[in-house]
Amino acid sequence: MRIITALMLILLLAGCEQAFDVEMPESESADAVSETLRLEEVAGNQSAMQSSSDDGRSAAIPGDGGQVFFTGGNDGLVTLGRVLFYERELSRDRTVSCASCHRQDQGFSDSNQFSRGIGGAMTTRQAMSVANVVTYPNGRMFWDERAESLEEQALMPIENPDEMGLDIGEAVVRVDALPYYDVLFQDAFGNDLVTPDRIAEALSAFQRSIVTTNSRWDAWLAAGGFPGNGNGNGNGGNGNGGPGGVNAGGPPAGGVVVTGAGGPPPPGGRGGGNGRGGQQGGGPGGAGLPGNGGPQGGGLQGGGNGGPQGGAGGIGNPGGNDARGVLTPLEERGRRLFFSGRTRCGTCHSGPDLVGDRPRNNGLDAVTTDPGAGRGRFKMASLRNIELTAPYMHDGRFATLREVVEHYDSGVQSHPALDNRLRNNQGQPRRLNLSEQDKEALVAFLRTLTDESLATDERFSNPFIN
Repeated sequence: MRIITALMLILLLAGCEQAFDVEMPESESADAVSETLRLEEVAGNQSAMQSSSDDGRSAAIPGDGGQVFFTGGNDGLVTLGRVLFYERELSRDRTVSCASCHRQDQGFSDSNQFSRGIGGAMTTRQAMSVANVVTYPNGRMFWDERAESLEEQALMPIENPDEMGLDIGEAVVRVDALPYYDVLFQDAFGNDLVTPDRIAEALSAFQRSIVTTNSRWDAWLAAGGFPGNGNGNGNGGNGNGGPGGVNAGGPPAGGVVVTGAGGPPPPGGRGGGNGRGGQQGGGPGGAGLPGNGGPQGGGLQGGGNGGPQGGAGGIGNPGGNDARGVLTPLEERGRRLFFSGRTRCGTCHSGPDLVGDRPRNNGLDAVTTDPGAGRGRFKMASLRNIELTAPYMHDGRFATLREVVEHYDSGVQSHPALDNRLRNNQGQPRRLNLSEQDKEALVAFLRTLTDESLATDERFSNPFIN
């Protein structure tokens, strides 16, 4: 009996020891998180509920303390994605992370024309910002839109030999071996299984959470402003032609002089088409047509032709609502120009996020030097925080916003695939003929799109202590 009891006690203790061992990894993982990562500052505040607004943009919902933030997933998933975004173990030589080329203080872009990958290798295009990527309508990624989604894009830089250069299978092994990921995957997915799809999902959720909502532009929108689409209509001219002339009839046969009266004067012409304008309304309508002459009178000659054509129509109604007093006079002038029929900037960069719809050729070169999405066409991402993301264009050729404005003012090249909105009625590249003040105003307006808080927001910052 004593032997049986002793055996039972040994088995019981062994079972307890086995159960204790099962709990150890989670405890060790939690300890590793606290020793390696700085997450408590934003715990429970990494994301918030989201809803869809009428314009298709996922709207930010106020969170605790009056803050406004956005998410593409739950807290655990976004937090896991944040850690993976800054994880250097995802590069072959453990020196490069996603954040190496997409820096928070640079609008999640790179201030260098081209980015440096492992072993000093250089990329061939400028690093696009990954902030506000959720606003792009078709969801495709990269300048040439070769990735259909954020999830597909997320793993490409990891395996690219000039960027992070790591086989995705090896990436899974490395992440699985790091103790702090056990609890992070558990919080995100309900268990600690590491897979390529889960890495991609977490990275995508974090990038979708990076949305700017605290710029001067946002204040203008909050005050009731609504960007026009550049299509306000002006009224056509309504000028009347002058009265028809009245001439005496000539002498009839037989030498008898009879005076014939000319016909009564008709009303002059009316007309002119609708003007096409921008934020501040349509341009002037066309001029009225000349008046018609009166009908033939009793004499041999009828009434004369009508007077001159009518005047041009007035300016149409605004293409969008205005929120006066939020912007400075120079910024307001730039906003009006941006959405005007004169510049047509707002026809390509539209809506509250000033975002394009698909790749376009914007006349950087007369011949194709980089095909992009085909025929020199490239993605048109949101202009939000554009001030922080210099240099500009797919090849980083423009160092400043002023250089960008100069390009659209007088530098657009006649490429065969040039977008029609950048051509005039003769099919040639449009020339805007902007004044110096116009150019300064456009740059001033573009700077109102900057959300300074993005550069220091803890929710998007590097979570690693060392």
